[in-house]
Amino acid sequence: VARYFVECFEGWKVTKTILSFGTPYKGSGNALGFLCNGFAWKIGPVQAFDGTDALRSFDSIYQLLPTYPFVSLQTGDLKWVSEVDLPNLDRKRAQAAHAFHEEIRIAQARNALLDEYARSGPQVRPVVGTEQPTIQSAEWDGTKLSLLTSREGDDQAGDGTVPRVSALPFELGQSSATYVPNTHSALQSDHAAVGHMRGVLTEVDIDLKTYRAVVGASFALYLEDAYRSADRVHIEVEVSDYVQKVDGVIERLDEPAESTPMTLRPSGERYRGDVTLPPGTYRVKLSADGFHPVDDVFLVTGE
Repeated sequence: VARYFVECFEGWKVTKTILSFGTPYKGSGNALGFLCNGFAWKIGPVQAFDGTDALRSFDSIYQLLPTYPFVSLQTGDLKWVSEVDLPNLDRKRAQAAHAFHEEIRIAQARNALLDEYARSGPQVRPVVGTEQPTIQSAEWDGTKLSLLTSREGDDQAGDGTVPRVSALPFELGQSSATYVPNTHSALQSDHAAVGHMRGVLTEVDIDLKTYRAVVGASFALYLEDAYRSADRVHIEVEVSDYVQKVDGVIERLDEPAESTPMTLRPSGERYRGDVTLPPGTYRVKLSADGFHPVDDVFLVTGE
């Protein structure tokens, strides 16, 4: 719906971003299975619900059919769904659904030629589910349609409902995707996916030009993962610009405790400082005027 609005009704003029979670831009093999083989819920051996007739009445199920060669014949050829006579499938409705997707594709290609669209048109930011067994193709032997979790012997997986290749719009490459190893129904609540969404939604607040105009001063932190409590914790940084000192604070993470201040001063090509700490888990935070702060965690053992 969003894509049709954006590309076919000039919605791109008022839309900045389309953020999608496992959206089947190129369809889903599940829809083909529902149409041809039926859709019934069972609890053990008991059939709880049969939604076959309802599903077969929806144009939207046809619009969810795969939009690429998907059905393997006995000859080994892969055919479009709309090219094959399959049980319980209305080919005219399948062809109409294919035309619906073609309308979006053609409109997007036409819009992409416009300077305004290229300059300020919407970005599509897909979250793609991976590593779940997902229907990749189907096999038709003339009497039975079998759904397969591979395509010509290659299992590219997906989110359990949408193959990973289908969750990418036809005009975008794989570099546009954020991959999350989770199931279709869990993508919108997955921590990584939600973090990605927050990042996308807050991009408007960041002016990248202010970061490109001047290269900011920075620290390069040298810190071991672990220290013995009998030894001093030694911390070093290299700085991109000279400062008189680097201020630091060490916080205890595994139990309540007062923070330990420390100062790193020039020593050769680096700034160095050390401190004695009891066993525990710590975070060091370093800062100086004009520098981007840096922090890291480390462990102090009793051995």
